[in-house]
Amino acid sequence: MWVKKTCFTNAIHRQLRPLGIGRGANDSGGGPDVIPLRMAGVPVAALYQDGTDYFDLHHTANDTFDKIDLADIQQNIAAYAVFAWLTANLDVEFRPQADAPEQAGTQN
Repeated sequence: MWVKKTCFTNAIHRQLRPLGIGRGANDSGGGPDVIPLRMAGVPVAALYQDGTDYFDLHHTANDTFDKIDLADIQQNIAAYAVFAWLTANLDVEFRPQADAPEQAGTQN
């Protein structure tokens, strides 16, 4: 399983690198909105962008559409499109499989 996950993250990185996106620490927690999903075993991922100036405008009166950087939005769209396509098309099991039920009549 580890080999398949490594192949998956390598495939993602090969596709994201030309977009100027580096490899992360592969330790996504999903953030506060999806932590309950992660705790229930749902796979989570995060593609982080440079948020250095995120809180300069976030939830202020100046947090308006005219402040959006088109190149940043285009990079995000491309990154999530690559991620979604690879996720849908690679043969990777993201969730651990439950143990198979014991066969009827099997003795311990």
